[in-house]
Amino acid sequence: MKPYREDSEAVRECADVLNYWPEDEGRPEGAGPLRYLAIRVRKRQGQLFADGSEVKHFAVTSSQWDWAAARLLDWQRDKAGTIEGLHHVLKNELGAGVMPCGRLGANAAWFRLAVMTHNVLTALKRLALPVAYSVI
Repeated sequence: MKPYREDSEAVRECADVLNYWPEDEGRPEGAGPLRYLAIRVRKRQGQLFADGSEVKHFAVTSSQWDWAAARLLDWQRDKAGTIEGLHHVLKNELGAGVMPCGRLGANAAWFRLAVMTHNVLTALKRLALPVAYSVI
């Protein structure tokens, strides 16, 4: 395990998990193997987490093999929470929160239209508005 982030409360370490390939079944042909990173978080000075544990473990799965583990984890952590904004816009502003009928195909088309509408609106904002107004 290599340290990748430290702060005043905890030490975070990460490592690539080798020889672990659960995706033998169901992976699209040519997709390549997934990369698994293990993360261990320890409190400083032997303190315990609120649940009484000394250590917490997490995992991240990625198809990105070119980056160092620390860079990949920092990128993944920076993205965290950004998808909720998109979900809000799709569900509450573009009508994707309520499907039009009980037919899967029609609902899938409805959702795709909402996503395409979001993409067009985002492109228009970025291309036509000043930077101050183009932030979602």
